[in-house]
Amino acid sequence: MADPDPSTLNIVLVTFILSLITFIITFYLTEKGKRDYLLHEKLLSMRFERFESILQELYLYVSIYLNIQMILQIQIVDISDEVKAKIINVNRLLEKLFLKSILNESVIWDADTTQELEGEKWKLMNFLQNEGLIIYNDIQVKSSGLHLILEDRLIQIKAAKIAENISNYISEANKEKDYSDRIRRDLNDLKDSMKDHLPPVSLKGFKN
Repeated sequence: MADPDPSTLNIVLVTFILSLITFIITFYLTEKGKRDYLLHEKLLSMRFERFESILQELYLYVSIYLNIQMILQIQIVDISDEVKAKIINVNRLLEKLFLKSILNESVIWDADTTQELEGEKWKLMNFLQNEGLIIYNDIQVKSSGLHLILEDRLIQIKAAKIAENISNYISEANKEKDYSDRIRRDLNDLKDSMKDHLPPVSLKGFKN
């Protein structure tokens, strides 16, 4: 039996080596592609969760501002049941929203002077301002960590600025001025900025 031609063996060996190299490179690129895809998806997921969390905090902060505006509209001109009912209705709304007990309704019904009713009204205001401070701090903390998953600090700056503006509006507590339209424009601008860091479909679940 004749020995194999050395040139044929060399061709087979080179073909095998090239096939092996091709397989290794293809496997490496495939695995790298999978890892890159998973990392990309994880990053987008983190961004979406962080953005959604900040937006929900901002919406809650806006609701505090709007509720303070509503409380400011309650005029304590007498101790009629109608006036007392307005305070109680707002109290129930806030207790349902924050899942906390705020006012004792029997104290309101038993009030004999407008000063007593004013005191209950301002208890509601103080509650909202305290809750607002908690939310403000949460927004600042959450937005400050955005630099870990973003290439720029634009979202962080805008979110923190909106919270600061709402804080100033709450501190001002002026029933003659309504900043709700300005806040809405700021929030829409923030959401538009977020779209630069997320696929379009990711924002469809955000509130309007």
